[in-house]
Amino acid sequence: MYLRAVMEGFFEEGGKNARMRKDLSNRFEKEGRQSLYAELVALDKEYAASIHPNDTQRLLRALEIYYATGETMSTHFARQEKGRERRFSRILLVGLGCDREDLYQRINRRTDIMFECGFKDEVEWLLARGYDRHLKPLQSIGYRHMIEHICDGVALDECKALLARDTRRYAKRQMTWFRKMDLRWFHVTDTKGITQCIDQFLKNPPAFH
Repeated sequence: MYLRAVMEGFFEEGGKNARMRKDLSNRFEKEGRQSLYAELVALDKEYAASIHPNDTQRLLRALEIYYATGETMSTHFARQEKGRERRFSRILLVGLGCDREDLYQRINRRTDIMFECGFKDEVEWLLARGYDRHLKPLQSIGYRHMIEHICDGVALDECKALLARDTRRYAKRQMTWFRKMDLRWFHVTDTKGITQCIDQFLKNPPAFH
């Protein structure tokens, strides 16, 4: 999303409706997250699959846009994508990849390092200072898992396993998204190939169009 914002500008979604947003928030409190996510799946299966079921902000925003405009988020994205032009015509996108087994090992090791470096203390510090667990930053991968351990009694080993699992799933979604873009892919250790690719691009950049 951030990469596309730099290259193509921000998505102008419109459809803001304060009253409807409040109604949806009230429904969220009464009916629960699963009910509203199931509703989004029925209305816009494509967009629902692209967000995490726990992403409250995007869930409510997608429903708000649909009920305010009569069109799904996927429809809005598709229309803007069709008429969108790149802000930068000459740009090189380089993707770094590795074998799935290697990637998963890196993710597992990263999770271990987070716990070893005091991740639990960090989250306890935030909660002790009054930050609500439902704030969007605290609903992200890692924070929400540790909060479930601290506040809901989820075992620490299970917390770590779920965090690593959801990070792997997120990495898989990222790869799916990046494959839709025009990237030059290299193995993460292929520094020579990456350097040569960049040097060649800088010496012979494509013409403006």
